[in-house]
Amino acid sequence: MVMDGPIGSGIRLTVLDDPDHKRLRSLVRSSLTARAVEAWRPRIRDVVSRVLAGIDGGEFDLIAAFAGPVPTVVIAEMLGIDPAMHGAFKRRSDTSVRVAFNPFPAEAEGERLSVSLASANRDPAVYPDPNAFDIERVDVHHHAFGGGRHHRHGARLARVEAQEAILGLLRKFSRPELSPRGSAYGQVPSFRGLRYCWVRAT
Repeated sequence: MVMDGPIGSGIRLTVLDDPDHKRLRSLVRSSLTARAVEAWRPRIRDVVSRVLAGIDGGEFDLIAAFAGPVPTVVIAEMLGIDPAMHGAFKRRSDTSVRVAFNPFPAEAEGERLSVSLASANRDPAVYPDPNAFDIERVDVHHHAFGGGRHHRHGARLARVEAQEAILGLLRKFSRPELSPRGSAYGQVPSFRGLRYCWVRAT
C-alpha cells in the first residue's frame, strides 16, 4: 500500500512503524479479510473476462494487455472509481509505485538502505537451485508478501486475482507461448516485475 498525506508523499505502509502502521492497517483490514476477498471472486472473474474480451489473440504484450489491467481494474472497482477514470487511476498507480519503490533517493534526502525481496527469495542456503522456476517446490515461505505484522493485507486479494487470471487466460488461450519479441524486467530493483512480456496465443 502506498499512501499520500501528512506523513509524507509516496510513503509505503510496509516501512512504517506503530502507531502510524497500526492505524493505517486498520483502515483496510476489514475489506481484505479472507471472507471479504472471497466475496469479490465473481467480480474479479468478471474483470478477467472483460479484459480478455479485448484481446483477440495472435501476438500481444501480456503485461500491457492483461497482467497490468486486471489488478488495476479490480482495485478501481473496489474503491468505486468511475470506469471512465480507470485510465487516469492506472497512471497514478504506476507513478506511485515508481516513487515508493525507488531505492535511489534524491540527493537532498540523504542515504537510504533498500532491502531486496527478490534477493531474499533466491537465497541458495534456503532454496535449492533458487533461480529455477519450479511450481512443485515444497516448504515454500517466500517473502513477497512480507511477514509478521508487516504481512501484506492484500496478499489474499493478489492470490485470488492470480488464480482467476491464470485460469481465465488458459481457458481462452490453451497454449500461449513466448514470442521471439521476448520480455524484460522493469528498472525498479525493489519491485521486481516484468516491464513487458510478448506472447503468441490462438
